[in-house]
Amino acid sequence: MEIDTEGLDIRVTRTVSETHNGSVPALYANIPILCVKHQPEYQ
Repeated sequence: MEIDTEGLDIRVTRTVSETHNGSVPALYANIPILCVKHQPEYQ
């Protein structure tokens, strides 16, 4: 797999928790994939 490192965007932020009161940390990642090479499965 080839990744465009120039377009890589990773952020840590806070968001409202769905199960608890308050906020929790959240990781957002935008990982642009240039090419996915098929590899044969091994048996």
